[in-house]
Parts: sequence; C-alpha cells; structure tokens
Amino acid sequence: MNTVMQERSRIHAIHPIVNAFRLDWQRLNSSGKASMAVYLVMLPALALLFGLLSESGGSSDMMMPVLGGMASGVFAMLPVYTFVYESQGMSRWMNGVIPVRRGHQVSGRYLVVLSVGLLLAVELTVSALVMAVTADAGAWRAAMEGYAANIAVIPVIYLLIESVLCPLLYRMPLQKAMLVLFGVAAALFGIGWITVELCSDVLSVTQMAVVLGALETLAKLEAGSLALIAAVVDVVALGVSYACSLRIYRAKEL
Repeated sequence: MNTVMQERSRIHAIHPIVNAFRLDWQRLNSSGKASMAVYLVMLPALALLFGLLSESGGSSDMMMPVLGGMASGVFAMLPVYTFVYESQGMSRWMNGVIPVRRGHQVSGRYLVVLSVGLLLAVELTVSALVMAVTADAGAWRAAMEGYAANIAVIPVIYLLIESVLCPLLYRMPLQKAMLVLFGVAAALFGIGWITVELCSDVLSVTQMAVVLGALETLAKLEAGSLALIAAVVDVVALGVSYACSLRIYRAKEL
C-alpha cells in the first residue's frame, strides 16, 4: 500500500512539470509547427550544400565553424523565446490555466533547455553524417576530428549560456539580460587575458612552461575524459542556475 501511494505521489509531482513543459513547447510552436520543422531541416540542408560544394572543389575549412555558429545561435534563442512570448501581452497569465506552481514552471522551462540542447546535438550529428556522405572522402577524414569536437563542445557552450541567461530572464527584460550576458562574457575574456599577462610577468620561464604543459595535457585528454569534465561542469552550472531561477521567480510579483 505504501509503495502504491508513493508511486501515485511521484506521478502527481511529475505531472504538473510535464504540463508546464508542454505549455512551453506550445509557445515555441506558436507561429506554426512548420517553424520548428525549418529549424530541424535547416542545418542538414546546409550540410548537404556545403558537402556538395566541397565535392566540386570548394574549400571545406569554414564548414564546421559556420554550421556550429549557426546551430548555437538559432538553438540558443529557442528557450529565450519562451520568456519573450510569456512577457508579451501579459501572456504569463496562461500559466494559471494549468494547475502548476511556480516551481513546476521553472522545472518545465529547464526541461525545455535540456531538450533543445539534445536537439542541437542531434542536428550537429545528422549534419556530420550528411557531410560524410556528400563531401570528398579525403577532405572529410581530415576535418572529421575537428567536427566531432564541435559536436561535443557546442552543446556544452549552449548549456553554459542558458545557465547564465535563464536567471537573468526571470529577473529582467530580454534587452538588459543580453547586455548582462555580453558583459559577463567580456569580463571572463578580460580576466583570462589579464591572468595570462600576469602569469607571464610573475612566473619564471620554468614555471610558465609547467603551466603551459598542464594546459596542453588537458587539451589532449581523451574524448571520454573531456565529455565527463564537460558533463560535471554543465550539471553544476545548471544546478546553480536552477536554484537562482527558482528563488527569483518565487519572489517575483506577477
């Protein structure tokens, strides 16, 4: 009896989150289901085009950066659209149509972030397969290692960006959130540059060689080790982000 009651309690706890998740996906498809189909077909179609150009003698050097940049840009904005849609015309009132609490709404939104990240990884993988079929075999083999790295790195960067953006979007309008995100990125770049300059000035040549050797070792880690490190970083970032979003949204006056 206790087991049955616990199972029912678990189902009742999950069901509102699923409802919030479905509502957010309805928001993403508010302009028509064809719009989502365009997102899903766009990258493989471009991969096919680039592959054909490569086969006819075109350069394949820019294929991975272009596809990766387009993918990260398009898919990073999809979760953002749920916030924009929710804020336009006071449509956040729709949250009250389904029996969910604010915590369920935040959980559903982070499920959207994860599902879009999964779609991004699938898109990149499909694009890689399309290019493998259409591009020149020799050129593809030379570029495959770099493209495989993009498949692993781009979703990680996407999740880190969303981890910063989500609490900001719960706290402030989109324009301010994007400015803060840009400021954070610039600050991190500046801190990294300053750290490198300070280390080169303070550390001796031998000590600097040790630091560079450690960084080189980290860069040469196996794919499995890098994936594990990336997964830990994303889990920590998403956990902190979720806690911040939940606290901000519960305290926010709607």
